[in-house]
Amino acid sequence: FGGVEINYNQGVGTRTLTGFGAGIVPDLALGASPNEVARVRDAASIRGCRLMARREGILAGASGGAVVAALLERADALPPGSDVVLVLHDTGQAYLDTVYDDDWVRGTLGEDADAALDLGEGTP
Repeated sequence: FGGVEINYNQGVGTRTLTGFGAGIVPDLALGASPNEVARVRDAASIRGCRLMARREGILAGASGGAVVAALLERADALPPGSDVVLVLHDTGQAYLDTVYDDDWVRGTLGEDADAALDLGEGTP
């Protein structure tokens, strides 16, 4: 498993989760000027996926987990009463043997995917 990541402005690197850093700018995005681009570690993406599964019953794909992780990293900066919309690109069906497999996560990333999950009242 694994692949090559080509970020638009950062060159080539290694990736373990499919769909990240494909290095392709679709025509739809050519005129886009994002306010911010978030770089999310694989483990944070996996934790985002698992958080969505446990808290919301949503089996999100790896990129959806990255969206959740990016939001949680910035949640404290949101003004009180903010409305937030997350777009989850795919389901987690294709990730059952990776993102949702504890042995794969430990063996590939050397981390416990659930170790940093705060499932208490403090989690937004």
